[in-house]
Amino acid sequence: MKIMKWNPFKKSYTVQELRMVHFLKRNHLFSTLSEREIIEFIPYLYERKYAKNEVVFFRGDPAQGVYFVRKGRITLSIDLEDSFEPICKLRPYDSFGDSALLPNTFRSYNAICSSESCLLYMLPTENIQEIFNANSFLSAKIMTNLARHYSEIERRLFKSYRESFAFFELRSVYEVEHQDDKDE
Repeated sequence: MKIMKWNPFKKSYTVQELRMVHFLKRNHLFSTLSEREIIEFIPYLYERKYAKNEVVFFRGDPAQGVYFVRKGRITLSIDLEDSFEPICKLRPYDSFGDSALLPNTFRSYNAICSSESCLLYMLPTENIQEIFNANSFLSAKIMTNLARHYSEIERRLFKSYRESFAFFELRSVYEVEHQDDKDE
């Protein structure tokens, strides 16, 4: 049996703060953070409610915050001509809008409430940047988690590409148009 010593200098948290810590800890962005590190973000989380088919954001909108699904389902989609093609459905503990971790970015997909209602938490980019500027170690941990997440997405993209017999040109994903190319 392990004997716990009481530390009078250890920070104690409210039940609500601990619930939020456990909620965020299940998300890929916060999975490697300590309670103390996660607590730094909690004052900046804003609760948002959405009804069925209500738009959270459209592709091309400025990325003003990262969203975390508390209840309900969110469908991410891309727009093709006059319709939306679903990419995936998100469930509780998933996040979306990760591009907001970087300043001055735009959304690359649409996000729409696909259940009767959704309860989301939004973490504004401005507050993320404040925390990152004050704590570069914390910024590095979250960005590492984001890089791992994107690496997994890339792995699945390549697997899907191999299995679909290359119905699209993979090089178009990696081609970057440079200013020099535009001048020619």
